[in-house]
Amino acid sequence: MKTILALETMDIPGGVKIKMKAKQIEVEGPRRKLTRNFKHLNLDFQLITDEATGKRKLKVDTWFGSCKTTAAIRTALSHALITGVTKGYCYKMRFVYAHFPINASITNSNRSIEIRNFLGEKKVDMLEEVTVIRSEKVKDELVLDSNDIELVSRSAALINQKCHVKNKDIRKFLDGIYVSEKGQIAEEDTHSLNGKGSTGGGKLSGNGEVEKGLLTLISSDAPGLQVCDPNGRWYLADSGFVPGDLLLLTGKVLSHATAGLRPAASHRSALDIPPGTFSGGRTSLVFRLMPQGNAILDFSPIAAAGHVIPQSYVPISVIQFMDAIIVLVMCQSL
Repeated sequence: MKTILALETMDIPGGVKIKMKAKQIEVEGPRRKLTRNFKHLNLDFQLITDEATGKRKLKVDTWFGSCKTTAAIRTALSHALITGVTKGYCYKMRFVYAHFPINASITNSNRSIEIRNFLGEKKVDMLEEVTVIRSEKVKDELVLDSNDIELVSRSAALINQKCHVKNKDIRKFLDGIYVSEKGQIAEEDTHSLNGKGSTGGGKLSGNGEVEKGLLTLISSDAPGLQVCDPNGRWYLADSGFVPGDLLLLTGKVLSHATAGLRPAASHRSALDIPPGTFSGGRTSLVFRLMPQGNAILDFSPIAAAGHVIPQSYVPISVIQFMDAIIVLVMCQSL
């Protein structure tokens, strides 16, 4: 079945200039200029002005299009380069190793990476205008930045594919470099200023992040951390704190060790702090308690106390439990 007319529009923010010639689109913004060719799509592109608001918009439509052609409208809008020239894209990758520590050095003015101590030495050159650096806050983490989402994602894929291992059982041999987080450069800078980067432990997102360890203690110089209660409501957990007060968060390891009696805490940086609460940046000091890797998460004392243990909870070592979490995060990022 074909749709007679399918169209969607996108608002053009201030400071962004768009030029079109046929289906060749050129977008210029604060970060720089990007160009993309959409001649392979059976779509019509047009710059319009909203009569009600007076704002400029980019309209994409197609007449008598199939389901595949209609779906391409959303793809074209998502690749319209506006986010790239205003905020930029950031991919984060983590080293995963259980046998030998993977070492990497950045060369060629942050344009190449040399991977050592991983089945020999491997070198990966970044694609055009993509830079790679070692994270200063997180151990064994790479940060790839670019204004073009295709270039930064393909560069991350090149690093990941270089570390593919042959003739091994990938269910057991998980060593490699994997994408752990995808976001935007401007948002990452805001998170750092608000102190969100210092309360990590999971994937940064609007829905918050879940602690992975046993216990986490957080001391902050200003309120700004929200915690989700069992009913799914977010509240400001460190409101009314005085110097010396600590916020205690439970992690996934403790949740598994107690068979879910102490669920892992979800938290996020508060974006709706009342005006005048504090000015400037917010600094947090985090202490994470992790058991030894060979420790067994055994909840037999919980069962002996009369609690019913779900079948999904089985005794497992800490290192195996953390490997399972890493695999889950990698699957979610694909």
